[in-house]
Amino acid sequence: MDTMSTLPSFVSSVDWSRPDSLASSLRFLRPLFVDSRVAIVGEQAAEAAHFASLYAESITAWVESEELRSEFLIECPSIPCRLVADLDAGSWDWALLQLKAAEASRLDLKALGPRGALLVRDSAPVADSGSGVRWFSRSTSAPSCFSEGIDAHADEWIGFWGEIEIPVWPKVCGVIPTLSQVEMAVAAAEAFLNTYPGPMELVLVANGTAEPLLETLRAFAQERSDSVRLAVLPENRGFAGGVNAGLAALGDLEEWDIVVVSNDDVIPHSECMAEIASSWRELKERGLRPGIVGPVSNNINGRQQVEIGIYASADEMQARATAYHRDNCQSVSQEMQIRGLLLWLDRELVSEIGGFDPRFGIGNFEDDDYNLRARLAGYTLWRADGAFLHHAGSSTFRSLNVDYEANIARNASLFCEKWQIDSLDRWPLLERAPQGVSLYCDPDTAYQPSEFSVTLNGERIDLVTQASDIEFAGWVLSRLAQFPRSKRRDIIELLSEASAFDAA
Repeated sequence: MDTMSTLPSFVSSVDWSRPDSLASSLRFLRPLFVDSRVAIVGEQAAEAAHFASLYAESITAWVESEELRSEFLIECPSIPCRLVADLDAGSWDWALLQLKAAEASRLDLKALGPRGALLVRDSAPVADSGSGVRWFSRSTSAPSCFSEGIDAHADEWIGFWGEIEIPVWPKVCGVIPTLSQVEMAVAAAEAFLNTYPGPMELVLVANGTAEPLLETLRAFAQERSDSVRLAVLPENRGFAGGVNAGLAALGDLEEWDIVVVSNDDVIPHSECMAEIASSWRELKERGLRPGIVGPVSNNINGRQQVEIGIYASADEMQARATAYHRDNCQSVSQEMQIRGLLLWLDRELVSEIGGFDPRFGIGNFEDDDYNLRARLAGYTLWRADGAFLHHAGSSTFRSLNVDYEANIARNASLFCEKWQIDSLDRWPLLERAPQGVSLYCDPDTAYQPSEFSVTLNGERIDLVTQASDIEFAGWVLSRLAQFPRSKRRDIIELLSEASAFDAA
């Protein structure tokens, strides 16, 4: 097993509160590396070259050297690359030109080549409307993604010139429901925000979370108010109900490209979200209608399960996942099923088929139901082979002492009943929704619970709409045990009203 038994100690070994500056900038520029010939020079050239080599056609790198300075500047215009690097105050840097504001304002960027990018740190560049340079700014504190324009209060600025396609990352909103694993939820949210190179906003759903755990979520949402909101539910509505509450909190989704739905007990590899985003964009450009894209993981049922080796800390996970990413990046596999530990959902899909079906209670099969609705609506499902996501697995079920097997059996029965199939192995064969089954799920009307709910096998379920036949029969027997045997007559007479009594 290549996972740790407990996630809190795992995530505490890494400070997710601040993004790594070099890695974040390289990640933002990833589209420029793909299939390009790249020149890199500087004190961090090895690290930058290692990253760029994942995607570039070829890499030429120089280490810090006074002797190389003039040679590099002379040879730079003839290097067939899209990214170049130079000297700033006696310190070589990575992949891009790094100059002070005064130097940047005097430099003729086009003399370095017909296209490229310039990185400026510490001092804001001087804008020159006639230079043809488009500037982007980024703060190394939240929010940490680049946005167009020169922000004097930022920490880094990148200027692009010439015929170069400026990276544009999908705008992502996301929902993370949590009950009691608030440290996991906060760590997951931090990791998503600090490793995704584009704009992202998350809703943490406190799904019946009690004090003082709720205060932890409030404090985090306040600290990251630029990109995190908190939705508080008075009771645990299950995974589907929590997701639907998060979607409601997001409101109008038109401003977003993607909706991410995630478990709270996950930590992404540094390139996980960028890899999923790149895979989704390529699939969309090819006209393949990718509705759902998911990662691979150490702890998941089905074809998304992979082995990256044993690790005991977040740093070890990152190292092993990086090696796995190198071998599998820019590769996708079409699937019939993407598990719900993380779902990258095309916003058009969410608009078309709505939210998650709450009939499945605290969880299991709501993701299968969403997969099937997406496929029947004409969308495709994909696994991003190089996107690794660490998953602790079933943390909520363990914390609630729920009978996992009973939950699976109950929800499997509900799934088959909804889709009018006699066994689970038949759902991949469905080509259209059965009569009376809508692909769109309005959480407010799709499921109407009765007034009869009880706790069975550690889980609060509805006797009328959710309990399996065996669970219902067991409940009836437990109640009858409190009465004399003569009470069975009442049950027999009640059931006999529907059909003639069969004495046989």
